[in-house]
Amino acid sequence: MVLGSLKYVFLFYFRVVIIIKGDKIKINFEILLIIAFSGVFLFIALAEPWDHKISHPFPYSYLASDAFFHQATNQYIKEQGVVRNTPPYTVGGYEGVLDVMPPMLFQLSSSLSILAGIEVYDSIMIIAVLSFLFAILMIYLIWRQSNRNIAILALPICLLMLSER
Repeated sequence: MVLGSLKYVFLFYFRVVIIIKGDKIKINFEILLIIAFSGVFLFIALAEPWDHKISHPFPYSYLASDAFFHQATNQYIKEQGVVRNTPPYTVGGYEGVLDVMPPMLFQLSSSLSILAGIEVYDSIMIIAVLSFLFAILMIYLIWRQSNRNIAILALPICLLMLSER
């Protein structure tokens, strides 16, 4: 069943990238470039820093205290199933304190953690990188309205955001 659905997904992308009209074959290089950019972006953003592993026994690649706060909040949401209240151990032990943080990251990463069976700290990084990728693709679509060539040339430059220097 899964292989059959993957075959249809592949055929859909194949039809989008290569269009056959009669005797002429037209390749849509723009979509091919976006697919290649997304793959390279995910490789540089996730595979390289994570040593090509999706699951880790401890929080991996966390460099700031905000990430640990998000991990604690996500773990609480995953255990309690409620996004409404802040974890008591982050607000001095008070119960029932309403959460004021935007719940998008918490809901998505808790759900991904439950559905994929990975730890919360891994799902946070995956959601953050995917959000970053979607933001870059949205910027690409905005630039494309002005000038398609500049938008295509700007995509590889966006990879520099992932460099350490």
